[in-house]
Amino acid sequence: MIKKGSKGEEVRKWQKFLKSIEYDIEVTGTFDEDTFNATVHFQSENDLDDDGIVGRGTYAAAEDQGYGEEEEEDDKPAKKHIAIRHGSRGDEVKQWQKFLLSLDYEIGKADGIYGDATYEATTHFQEENGLDADGIVGKKTYAAAVEAGYEGDFA
Repeated sequence: MIKKGSKGEEVRKWQKFLKSIEYDIEVTGTFDEDTFNATVHFQSENDLDDDGIVGRGTYAAAEDQGYGEEEEEDDKPAKKHIAIRHGSRGDEVKQWQKFLLSLDYEIGKADGIYGDATYEATTHFQEENGLDADGIVGKKTYAAAVEAGYEGDFA
């Protein structure tokens, strides 16, 4: 368990994870106010107690989004997992939007901004594939998308 005031490698690892899923924080190894706020937001987004303490439930939700993935046995870096969600921006979002458009979801155009239309299409995709409809493109949603023909490389 880590919380506000904690220091060390576990905090650094947590901060790197938060940064990888689009939270704007510094990786310092100290669980500071920014890390606390990002953690509370992450917990809220994942329907957890938003107390800012990283315990079992928070770690479990994070693992579903790639937290804790280590390098593969042959020492090649593991494929970086980036979860995208409402508010995310960039090429990864654009790839996802193009995939949704290819399945005839109504999202407008692929502009690289994960807004309301992308969220709605993503939750519908998740529901149709028997997943939790949380709008977060994490490991499970990515795996279902690959099965449906997705060829993006962000996860």
